[in-house]
Amino acid sequence: MPVNIFTTLDDPLATNLSFAEGINDAGQIVGQFRDASNRLHGYLLSGGSFITLDDPAATNGTGKCSQLADIKRAAASSATAAATRGS
Repeated sequence: MPVNIFTTLDDPLATNLSFAEGINDAGQIVGQFRDASNRLHGYLLSGGSFITLDDPAATNGTGKCSQLADIKRAAASSATAAATRGS
């Protein structure tokens, strides 16, 4: 029977939402969180450090909105960001 390990991921800037979207073979995790202004931000968790990654042109109609949905195998610099952009 496999052993599953669950870890809580709480970005220190998150106030009401934080979740992971992808993980690579190096254990780097990408996801998103909401801040106190209810704005969505992308993050990279690498080596125990949370790094906020926001597309400066992204918007969800009420404020900036960035989401990281996937990360490739090699390194943090290869994270694929999917951001919702305003028209």
